[in-house]
Amino acid sequence: MKKRGFTLIELLSVIIIIGVIGIVAVPSVIKSMDKAKEDSYKSSCDGIFRAVKYYLSDNKLLNPPLTGILVNQLDLDNKDEFKTGSVYKNTEGEITLVNVSNGEYCAVGQEKNLTITAGECDSSIVIDLEKPVIDANYGGGNITMNLTDNVGLYGYIISTENKNTGNYELISGKTYTTEYPVEVSDKYYIFVKDKLGNVASTEVEVFLEGTTWSYDYINKAQKFTVPTNGNYKLEAWGAGGSSIGVGNYYASDNRWNSSSWPIGVPRVSYGNYATGKVYLTKNDTIYVYTGKARDSSGWQGTNKGGPPVTVTITWLGRTVSETSNTSGYYSSGATDFRIIKSGELDGWSGTASLESRIVTAGGAGALGQKAHCRADYNQSRATYTYYVYDNPANLSGVSNTILGTGSIGYSTMGSITRNDGNYYDYSWTAYGGGGGGYYGGTAGNNGTSLIKNYINVSNGKSYTLTDSLITTGVNSADGYAKITYISN
Repeated sequence: MKKRGFTLIELLSVIIIIGVIGIVAVPSVIKSMDKAKEDSYKSSCDGIFRAVKYYLSDNKLLNPPLTGILVNQLDLDNKDEFKTGSVYKNTEGEITLVNVSNGEYCAVGQEKNLTITAGECDSSIVIDLEKPVIDANYGGGNITMNLTDNVGLYGYIISTENKNTGNYELISGKTYTTEYPVEVSDKYYIFVKDKLGNVASTEVEVFLEGTTWSYDYINKAQKFTVPTNGNYKLEAWGAGGSSIGVGNYYASDNRWNSSSWPIGVPRVSYGNYATGKVYLTKNDTIYVYTGKARDSSGWQGTNKGGPPVTVTITWLGRTVSETSNTSGYYSSGATDFRIIKSGELDGWSGTASLESRIVTAGGAGALGQKAHCRADYNQSRATYTYYVYDNPANLSGVSNTILGTGSIGYSTMGSITRNDGNYYDYSWTAYGGGGGGYYGGTAGNNGTSLIKNYINVSNGKSYTLTDSLITTGVNSADGYAKITYISN
């Protein structure tokens, strides 16, 4: 029987089938070979992490030098396999490989997070001890994040929990911007990691427009840290001045009949109100200084009325005397917002700090007192008439300049006048102190206020006030302040 060979069609079919199998199988085989070579290189790099520990121990080092350790400095059996690369500790304290290459593959990262890529290393990735920079702000229902890093970003986490879960949203590049929708009235935490494992974190406070921070009087500066970029309304109320009755008082010594009754009408000088709107950036600091009312030990309220004056009249062996009590009536402190905090030794009056005020509500000037004394022998009594006295013309010093402290009040005595042989007249005047706590009112008068723009020469930031308003004579108590978030 004659044998039959393969036909041409059959041979072509077999060749085609073999070709198809090759087309399908060869890339897979090559990929498997590449994966095996990559895994092998990763295993070689694993030995570097072990070798670093021995290197640090042998050289009695806790950490690698800041400039890192070259791979060829390590005691490795396969040292010749590595062409380039160094090792250092990142900001998280993790041993990190930087561009460790055998000429075919490049390794970057930590033992548990090592990235192997084929080809040459990225020359822009160098030893980096800087964390990523996070600029995150809330506005319009979203947190806007602008992320930057020197060597390249790896990923970010945003959560309402202050915990780095490690579940990073992967990103790439040296800069990245995104918006993240959030719920109002909550706090969010952001973690950002770069290619070398350096991690930065920040928090963003989310709040409604109209959120207010209030500051009552305390005897020290109060710090406000700006939570997010936006426009803020600053409001200040200066402290009020002295209160004193006006009327007739009768008094005598123990040899004369004694009786007294006041017919007083209180008199109060008031602190001012001042407000302005200013744009502030996140993490800016504003220092709030609140004024104390009518107290020498109080914050900023240092000027007072004239000192006590004692009137003594002796006639025919009979004596009557009385002492004024004006020394207790102090001016009241201003309330202000400053960019620069006063030094510990300066208290509240450091020059640079005072000049950095952008909104100031002046405190009230101190009230003085004038009295008239009459010793009436026939009626066996002495009559005193007191009334408030505030005469700015009799004050020395300034009261309404940036660094002006005003002046302490003083007292003057009159002369004794004998009338009709029956009584003596005697008078004194105790002038009120001017300038309530650095930018206050003149004696006995309401405070004066100041609103001005400011440029911080140390960092170039400018603060421009808009929608400014000053109202005189509104507060008779301690000073206080408010900051309100208006909009972004």
